[in-house]
Amino acid sequence: MGAMQGIVIINPENGDADKKRTMRIHQHALENGLIMITAGTEGNIIRTLMPLTIKDNELDESLEILSDALINA
Repeated sequence: MGAMQGIVIINPENGDADKKRTMRIHQHALENGLIMITAGTEGNIIRTLMPLTIKDNELDESLEILSDALINA
């Protein structure tokens, strides 16, 4: 059992699925130690799969990596 979350990535200019940006975010996160998977029929969803027993410091570090990936990818 865990806490799964999905983040939909769209192009803000037209609202279309943004698979290329999703892949850049995914790669950036992986390169910084955060394992996520992509999903969705258009490949524009990032799924996080955290255990329910995640420690606060692990969650903080994961969210920092994810935030950095979303901003810089």
